[in-house]
Amino acid sequence: MYRHRISRRVWGVRGWSWAQVMISSTASGLLLLPLMFGMLIVLLATGQITTKTGHYRSFPILGGAVMTIGMLVLLTLGADTSTIASSALTAIVGFGMGFLLQNTLLITQNSVALRDLGAASGSVTLFRTIGGSLGVAVLGSIYTSRLQDKLSARLGVSGHALLAGGAQLPPSVLQRLPASVRDAFQAAVVSGLHGVLLGGAAVALATFLIAWLVRAVPLRGQGQQPATPVPAPASAPTTLHRPAGPAPSSLPAR
Repeated sequence: MYRHRISRRVWGVRGWSWAQVMISSTASGLLLLPLMFGMLIVLLATGQITTKTGHYRSFPILGGAVMTIGMLVLLTLGADTSTIASSALTAIVGFGMGFLLQNTLLITQNSVALRDLGAASGSVTLFRTIGGSLGVAVLGSIYTSRLQDKLSARLGVSGHALLAGGAQLPPSVLQRLPASVRDAFQAAVVSGLHGVLLGGAAVALATFLIAWLVRAVPLRGQGQQPATPVPAPASAPTTLHRPAGPAPSSLPAR
């Protein structure tokens, strides 16, 4: 649990908090709880609003804007930022994610015919998986590159040797390093994190701009009332008319 491989797989606020306070991976993961709770709150709220009003078009726009702001706010993180403050700031990104996750699926499903509903839902899952994989690869490369550059600039050859071959640096080892090396390592992690946040802000801004192209298509079944059968008009009572003619004569009495 306490052994961390410093590679492109370890980046973001979780990796920064671990490097800052030398905590375990489990504890550093718990620091992202504000992000998860923020996302959950917005998901529930937007779901209720959409169910009652049928309105959803503005949610992806708000999600892109809030995520962009959240990424830029996280750029204020530094080596001297408290753990509680850094954890709380992730809630802003969670709010933006809550506006986007479920509503993108809803828009996709509402834009296709019923016979294509399964294919549309599967496509959303596929593209999310591809996007997540590309994001981890690209942003992880940015993190690792900035981390190596900062360490090399602060410590020279010895800084590059810390990461050579994906060296493993558990907290017990980092705590025994000289203060100058620890400070350089924390500064390098912050530099890598800022690169990731800038990339994330660019993606969120692109999401904000693309969301304006979404058309407001009425939700399927929203506002449609079941047809009330119209009763047939009552027919006028039929009156039997006797044919005109002489009245029948009475039979003579015998």
